[in-house]
Amino acid sequence: MNILVFTSQIHKVGGYERLSIELAVELNRLGYSADILSLYTNNLDEASNAKEELTALGVKKLHYLGLSIKPSFISVMKSVLRFRKLLLTKNYNAVEVSGFTQSLIAALGTIGTGKKVIIGIHQCYYKSIHNGFRYLIWLNILRLCRHVKFYAITQAVARDWINFSNINPKRLNVVLNSVNDRFFNSADLFNSRCLVRNKFGFTDHHRLILFVGRLVKSKGIDTLFEATKTL
Repeated sequence: MNILVFTSQIHKVGGYERLSIELAVELNRLGYSADILSLYTNNLDEASNAKEELTALGVKKLHYLGLSIKPSFISVMKSVLRFRKLLLTKNYNAVEVSGFTQSLIAALGTIGTGKKVIIGIHQCYYKSIHNGFRYLIWLNILRLCRHVKFYAITQAVARDWINFSNINPKRLNVVLNSVNDRFFNSADLFNSRCLVRNKFGFTDHHRLILFVGRLVKSKGIDTLFEATKTL
């Protein structure tokens, strides 16, 4: 089976990009053929370095759509055609994708091809917040594309996605986030803690609080500050 993992970028990765990259690496390790498609370009030093790392981890092919940040409607439609051509030329059986623009391109680009699309839902959506015209277009396309299936990373995300999208629950499964155990070698973990404490001048008696995520309200950084300011 040939699988195309479609993500935004490979060099400055967030949560779902990291999951996409780990998925492609693990699928190749298990004997499947999984390539990666990046939404953007490869003309950055960071992208070249990331490509070398992924190649060393077993990802054989990396493709790039060359889309710009905040693309126009016309450029997105051109990307749909490029995506469709890549999909048919390389004969991929299925596409795994996360993210707004990527899922829109994947859904439109696979119409009539017989290819399966699996879209990851990594956040909670609410009608009171995500109510712009682009969301209306996006949801209608996803509803009409019956070859598109979904997975949510938690039961809560799944519940909110059904309420938000009105998509048949039979098209949705819950797949909990995985953790790559090669990042949790006990000796390396201890050494990393020591390095961090030494770098910032903390002793073993100091308690550290770590926040991992983009600095946006939806990640709850304001709640963290509110909860810890009295400590």
